[in-house]
Amino acid sequence: MRGPTLDEALAAPLAGTIFESAGTAMYIIDEDSLVVAANGLARKTAHLAPGASVAGRRLGDALGCSHTPDPASLCGAEAPCKVCGGRNAISGSRESGLVAEEECLLTSSRDGVVSSAEIHVIATPLALGDRRYTLVSMRDISDEKRRRTLERVFVHDLNNTVASLSAWVDLLDDPDPGIRTDAALRVQRLTRKVTDEMRAHTLLTRVESAEFTPGWQARTPAEVMESAAAEALPPGEEGVAALEIAEPIPEGPFDTDPALLGRVLVNMLRNALEASPGGPIRLACARTGERYRFSVNNPGAIPEDVAARIFRRSFSTKAAHGRGLGTYSMKLFGERVLGGEVGFKTSAGEGTTFFIEHPIHRPEERRKGSGR
Repeated sequence: MRGPTLDEALAAPLAGTIFESAGTAMYIIDEDSLVVAANGLARKTAHLAPGASVAGRRLGDALGCSHTPDPASLCGAEAPCKVCGGRNAISGSRESGLVAEEECLLTSSRDGVVSSAEIHVIATPLALGDRRYTLVSMRDISDEKRRRTLERVFVHDLNNTVASLSAWVDLLDDPDPGIRTDAALRVQRLTRKVTDEMRAHTLLTRVESAEFTPGWQARTPAEVMESAAAEALPPGEEGVAALEIAEPIPEGPFDTDPALLGRVLVNMLRNALEASPGGPIRLACARTGERYRFSVNNPGAIPEDVAARIFRRSFSTKAAHGRGLGTYSMKLFGERVLGGEVGFKTSAGEGTTFFIEHPIHRPEERRKGSGR
């Protein structure tokens, strides 16, 4: 007896309702990895115009995958596809005849805009008569991965700081007055660091979850730079002589959120001081059109393999610690909230310069065409 066709199966009320109401993007692909059906969420994910169909397209093409091969070849045939979790889940399901799950990092390019998302892929065999299909469920888990990363990094850093704090607290009872004095200074600095880390983590999670509303205030570049320098390396700490605020400094005020911009500059300064403890570290500011360009330079160069990953959320040059949200938060705060541009340049001759180009006027004022 002939089994139902795919169209007949999806026309059945129960099957059609389940397919369309699924909380994930669902694709049905044939043995050539061509999409033959997609639910509403999948069509939305593929940015299709109302009434447009994704049928007949390769799955990678429908997703806007930046590794989509030449139309003459099959989706999944290129070299980068060999490590793609989506492709591996589909091939694993086909080979085993069982459900297969994988995670993949989907880098997509649409209208010249490149973005990345972490996707959980479930591939399920689907047989209808003599035809073999694969039901592919794709769920964006970027938020979940991000939260886990933030929590892991925060707890790791806080544990290290608290352990050090505890060790110095034990020395407050030492009979040697010199040791007690030194311990008291260390406890003061580490307590300040714990408070700073907690404040930074709260700020980062609020911005990441879009719960943060910037508090715009007028500041001069000198005010922002002096505050960041004092926080990055308070008076009395080692290496303070290595930090220099370059002159001249532009005098005109600008609109910013002092907490966010301060956090960006403090992270730049601390990274520079850690990379080149002997200095010199140079904090500078210059006006470029309607922006102020704040920069931090240190004499060390960043290796090419490190430079390529510098702004990733979970990447750090501190390989032994496996952490690092500093550079990631620079990008997040400086671009998503403050509307600027964050980047860096590095070379053996000129060292490494991190910068943020910060608009002089807040975003809503620029939209109104403010001539302030």
